[in-house]
Amino acid sequence: QAAPQPPTVLSLCLEQTLYAPIQLNPERDLDYLGRLKSAQLQFDAYCVHCRSVSTFRTLDRAAKDPFAEAVKSSALTQKALNEARRLNLQGGQFALHVHCSRQPHHLYSFFFHYAETEAVLTKIGQSPSIEDVAGSDIERYRKILGENFPELRRATGLFAHGIGIGAFVYLRRIFENLVDTARLEADPNGERTTEFRAMRMSERVQALASYLPPAVVQYKGAYGILSKGLHELTELECKRYFPVVRAAIVAMLEQRYEAAEKARAAAELDRAVAAIAAQTKSSEPSE
Repeated sequence: QAAPQPPTVLSLCLEQTLYAPIQLNPERDLDYLGRLKSAQLQFDAYCVHCRSVSTFRTLDRAAKDPFAEAVKSSALTQKALNEARRLNLQGGQFALHVHCSRQPHHLYSFFFHYAETEAVLTKIGQSPSIEDVAGSDIERYRKILGENFPELRRATGLFAHGIGIGAFVYLRRIFENLVDTARLEADPNGERTTEFRAMRMSERVQALASYLPPAVVQYKGAYGILSKGLHELTELECKRYFPVVRAAIVAMLEQRYEAAEKARAAAELDRAVAAIAAQTKSSEPSE
């Protein structure tokens, strides 16, 4: 079976867990490895130091990618070019360092090992950790999740340490919390509690659609993946699917956050208009 396409540089650095082997195709992925080792790279990511999204770029490297230059000048035949790449990418450790475009001293570092014989790439270290990077950009959801907020951090932390099924447990609980919050809004007196509990999760989501963020309804299949992960999926499969399922959960939280912010802004505007109206009314001259 052919090796799947390797992850993007962004996914490799900030989503792939440590020590998870990435099977490469020695011929197809020479360019990929070459770019990691010597090309100028950039991607957008959350900077834990700036506390905002920024563009990260590789530190200046001493020379341009010799293989790219060779292609331009046609100085090497394709066979010789592939051989030069192969020799340059022989097994061993290498590092990728990128800096924040806003503050160059804000540095992210990633460390890899490439086993040439098996054609396996492994991320063996990084700073800051996946948990640090992912944990920083979810702080805005603390009020929405309340006492369940730590569960989102724990999910990311477990994934960062190579634990897939355990991470799925916490994501599933967050999904259930979103749906249960909507149930309380729809049925504040608990008159339909027995009815809701008898429903499958997909049916419950559909019944509460008008109380849920659209993303919960759109990605209701995520719950099925999470549940399957606890009973049927392997540890490796859970780790492979975790970034996508987490992204769906974050989309749900973001929509609830935006709705809360919109309601807060509207309430503040109402108060401000009411205050001005009261002030202007009191200052009107009496007849």
